[in-house]
Amino acid sequence: MTAGIPHGAATYRVPDPPTESEVLKRHAMVVFPPGETFHYSNFSMAVADAVIEAVTRGAFADYLHENVFAPLQMTHSTLGDPAGRGRGAALRRQRRASRGHAVPAQFRQMQSSLMDLLRFAAFQLGTPMPSQRPVLGAESIRVMQRQRSRAAGAHWALGFGSLDIGDEQRWVLSSGNDIGVQSHLTLLPHAGLGVVVLSNGPATMPTNSAFRIAGAVVDGFAEAAVGAIRAHEARTTAFTASRAWWGMDGPDRCPAGGLRLRLSVDPGGAIRAALGDGPPVVSRKPGSGTARSPERSPAACRSRKRPRASIESN
Repeated sequence: MTAGIPHGAATYRVPDPPTESEVLKRHAMVVFPPGETFHYSNFSMAVADAVIEAVTRGAFADYLHENVFAPLQMTHSTLGDPAGRGRGAALRRQRRASRGHAVPAQFRQMQSSLMDLLRFAAFQLGTPMPSQRPVLGAESIRVMQRQRSRAAGAHWALGFGSLDIGDEQRWVLSSGNDIGVQSHLTLLPHAGLGVVVLSNGPATMPTNSAFRIAGAVVDGFAEAAVGAIRAHEARTTAFTASRAWWGMDGPDRCPAGGLRLRLSVDPGGAIRAALGDGPPVVSRKPGSGTARSPERSPAACRSRKRPRASIESN
């Protein structure tokens, strides 16, 4: 995820949400020099999905069904659209009914069962279940699990978190979080182990549970994984506002009907944000990372025409 596109998620609580192309045009902007900065980014993946649709001239949900879900016998997995149409509509209705309240629609919202995720894990480990047809060769799977960007701080391969835990061994993992539902997949290819945890509890529960299960089954995994995490964290640095950022403010103009968002940074590193003519909100904990400061002012405009969008970022 080194395209320079920031992370984000779009949730809509209205029956007629904007199209995904509209969301991407609005939010999937390039803010870091491409290829130089690693940044976990849902919008980067959505752009890649859009490229697949442009090449295949079909819906990404259909592409996934025909080339991944069907061959791997993942019969309870689907990717639906935010309006509740297409392959994901039935599962979304079940989820809404089981919880007793409406679930906001998200773009690229994937639904899968525990058994289907175990089938996916078996394929990734090179031990497919009966009746599964491989969708990638062994070398392609190895590249998917291992090939990371050379950008500083990059710890993701092709769709997987990928951490070296010593002796040519690797911890491959992926998590998915949504409103009220969380999931986690851990793979230890050297041990032939796959762990899947689904939960409606705290967001960290599935990851912690999978970690403990893997640690109980594979000797030395827990210690090696903690060491890998600490080594990764040691390669990241806290954000420091460079002199180029001091006193920066937003643009003087926004499109007609727009609501101005003003951001500024003081020499001490505090970030001030003010929406419209409202009072500024000050943040003194701007997170960690290895991103370079962009040359342009950190500012944006938001239109009043679509207050229905709820954008969440980590």
